[in-house]
Amino acid sequence: MPVGAAARPSGPRSGRARRAAGRAARLAPMAPVDAPSSAALSALSNQVADLGREVGQLAEASDRTPTESVAAALYDAERALRSARRGLERATRALG
Repeated sequence: MPVGAAARPSGPRSGRARRAAGRAARLAPMAPVDAPSSAALSALSNQVADLGREVGQLAEASDRTPTESVAAALYDAERALRSARRGLERATRALG
């Protein structure tokens, strides 16, 4: 073998076998997850609401500085969090 050349792997875990094993791992079924409870969704909704308030306060503070692009990004994040909270609230109501 030439100096500096890497040895080519051989055996069951070389090339095609490694790729097939990786593909199988990606396609493996996920562990079952318990259905969400309304209490869990409500708790998440409250946490998202708290985050939204914090992000809103940061956005307002950034509005008063020369970092206009930061404020715009924070307002976008605040809107996304409000939307996420509404989605969690809909899911909570759907559970009954």
